[in-house]
Amino acid sequence: MIKICHTPDADDAFMFYALETGKIKHDMDIEFCVDDVQTLNLKLFEHSLDVSAASVYAAFMLRGYSIMLAGASFGNGYGPVIITKNMKGYEENGSIAVPGKLTTSYLIYRLFYRFKNEYEIRFDRIINEIKNDRVDYGLLIHEGQDVYSEHGLKLFASLYDDWKEYTGYRILPLGVNVIRDDIPIEIKNKLYDLIRKSIEYSLNNVEESLDYAMKYSRGNSREVIKKFALKYVNELTYGMGEEGKNSIKKVYEMAKNKNLISSGRISFFP
Repeated sequence: MIKICHTPDADDAFMFYALETGKIKHDMDIEFCVDDVQTLNLKLFEHSLDVSAASVYAAFMLRGYSIMLAGASFGNGYGPVIITKNMKGYEENGSIAVPGKLTTSYLIYRLFYRFKNEYEIRFDRIINEIKNDRVDYGLLIHEGQDVYSEHGLKLFASLYDDWKEYTGYRILPLGVNVIRDDIPIEIKNKLYDLIRKSIEYSLNNVEESLDYAMKYSRGNSREVIKKFALKYVNELTYGMGEEGKNSIKKVYEMAKNKNLISSGRISFFP
């Protein structure tokens, strides 16, 4: 039995639709599970998952897992944002809600900013925390990046813009799939191939795959979910290539230089 886990997000559901629903035929015994990325990160540190979505930040610190070259999400012109209710300058003594301190969004935020008071809040509750004046700022991931203005909130910082201005890189790595190193190589190769086929199927059958992804719409419109899913599932998801690998290495280098990773490594598969 191989256990594959992904997040309850439209892009992951879109990506795994064909594999999870049997559109792609195979002879493997696969069990699927779904949980938020912070929970999956923690489970990976317990070595309880075979293949899973993971934050790039967590992947740097995992032992016994490698980053798969298929299944990654990159921001290309977009990415996590810091938003606020009452526009203000950078106030280090302020408070911020973050979606988890193992998320890549948290790492990228820490590369450029640091607020005195940080609170870990489930990603889909952060907008309400700001609206209700419980925090000054919020770090948004997923579809929240596209809808915060509808709640009367304002952009404080685009982390993609900060990244690109500082590094010159076109893409910002955010999420990846990881696989256990101790799985036999022939099984790993099969899993890699199945994930690529699932991604390819979804990109070739967008509306059908979107029907499935809408189960994780969280009240957002089909238009919003389609925009979000196609932002993060694209040709780089099918295969990140050297551009994707180099951007991941750059984040790792910056995190090490700022002492945000005490010990870690980068390993890719295949």
